[in-house]
Amino acid sequence: LVVRDPNRPDGSLPILFGAAGLALAAVLGSLIWVWSREERMRMLQREADEDSLSGLRTRRRFEEEVRAAMARSSRDGTTGALLMLDLDRFKNVNDSYGHLAGDKLIKEVAAVLRKRTREGDALARLGGDEFAIALPSCRPDEANVVAEAIVTAIREHRPANPEVEPVTASVGVANFGIDQ
Repeated sequence: LVVRDPNRPDGSLPILFGAAGLALAAVLGSLIWVWSREERMRMLQREADEDSLSGLRTRRRFEEEVRAAMARSSRDGTTGALLMLDLDRFKNVNDSYGHLAGDKLIKEVAAVLRKRTREGDALARLGGDEFAIALPSCRPDEANVVAEAIVTAIREHRPANPEVEPVTASVGVANFGIDQ
């Protein structure tokens, strides 16, 4: 004979709650693992595509965008331009004022370049004091005007650190597309 006490819970109820808790913990753990993996993948992709100092594209990402711009140019029958930019006397800044001052100046020049380029242009820091800009859908005469405007903007930029001398830039322009 088995007597059941109605005031005492059945033994299966705590087991059910325990199993539900374990299942919920497993689902939450899986979600957290997937989320953190996706976040790590986004971070790695951002590091591969974005220069950590300037926030501009990396050389690898820039080369991909230039290839795509050239393919579009060929397909659409348009022209474009590639600007290669090098800061003059930048080594003097690093040697005289230190690498922190040089890094700050690189960030400032990147900001100047962002202001002088269009949304659809590809802007990259290739390394050191070298930058590149791809100007899709740009005629050769327009590319020369953009290059001159960028050189002027860099020359007129006054570094945030008043001790640091302003720098100038040298730029080369290469055109691509059917009108060449």
